[in-house]
Amino acid sequence: LRTDNKTEFDGAPPFAPNEADTLSQTYGLNITSELSDSVDVIFSAGRNDHKNNNFQSGVFFSRFDTKRNTYSLQSNIDVNDENLFTVGFDYLKDTVDTTEYIVPSRNNKGLFLEYQGHIANHDIIVGLRNDDNEQFGRHTTGNVAVKHPINEHLALTASYGTAFKAPTFNQLYFPFFGSPDLNPETSKTAELGLRGKHAWGSWSSNLYRTEADDLIVYDSSIFLANNIDKATIKGFEAIVNTQIAGWDVTADLTLLDTKNKSSSNNGKKLARRPDKSFRLSTDKSFGKLSIGSDLIAEGSRFDDAGNNLNVSGYTTADFRLGYQLTKGLSLQAKVGNLFDKEYETAAFFPQDGRNYMLTLSYTPK
Repeated sequence: LRTDNKTEFDGAPPFAPNEADTLSQTYGLNITSELSDSVDVIFSAGRNDHKNNNFQSGVFFSRFDTKRNTYSLQSNIDVNDENLFTVGFDYLKDTVDTTEYIVPSRNNKGLFLEYQGHIANHDIIVGLRNDDNEQFGRHTTGNVAVKHPINEHLALTASYGTAFKAPTFNQLYFPFFGSPDLNPETSKTAELGLRGKHAWGSWSSNLYRTEADDLIVYDSSIFLANNIDKATIKGFEAIVNTQIAGWDVTADLTLLDTKNKSSSNNGKKLARRPDKSFRLSTDKSFGKLSIGSDLIAEGSRFDDAGNNLNVSGYTTADFRLGYQLTKGLSLQAKVGNLFDKEYETAAFFPQDGRNYMLTLSYTPK
């Protein structure tokens, strides 16, 4: 994947850059080897390059280039039809070349172990991971999930997990908008769900609660990424999949209740997170031709930690038309924001009006 673009914008303050040349490239490789009927090994490698040159009215201002190399080696071991173990190691290295900061690189080494099994009519997943981050030290996280069938159509699910997230190099060191004093984010999440599968389709509903320490967010008051000491996110999500008159239909509803628990903004909602969002997708195939649409609605949100600036909600629609040229080659035309709705997801940053995209995809088969 390669993206190359040139952007002109209003710089703030006036002496800041107002032009940017950006190049992003992503490469990936996956190799799977079956050592036996019960053991396979998967090797993955990837690279992401991001080059950013900033200009002030045509004069070079600053450079910020990042590279991320990732490697992963894992083995899946089938003990029997109802027990699977996964063990692996991954390595990530970030490298930065910039005119603003002299912090050349950072690596993260991870070890992980997971068990998937079926015990006493329950599906169980247990995972454990240890990260050794060169910049932020060692962190151990884990998760456990259980699925309990109620009858042939319904199942109850429950899960609990912890997470560790290091700030990216862009969040730490990007020119004018880097925050080098950011702390890593940690969190714990509990989730309870009910799902069903019927002749007419399937559905799922989930309640979850996340408690985060040092939550990494964009702080519009200082124009930088910042940490929120403590925050709570409670949510409900419902998804329905069905077929109506030959059309595949998916509806997805999310309700959020977010709270900032830090002393300065205790009880305020987290910025740039709508309380409610909804998506309705429809798709149908007519031989080699396919038609689809998305209706997307999001409620209002606050743009700042103090909840003083409100960003209105919006509803948009997208339309797509696809054609299968050959067995592995397809063409898709898409019209985004079909009705040319004016809206913002962040204050003072208008989103695209009606837009068009043509995509040619090839998948070896």
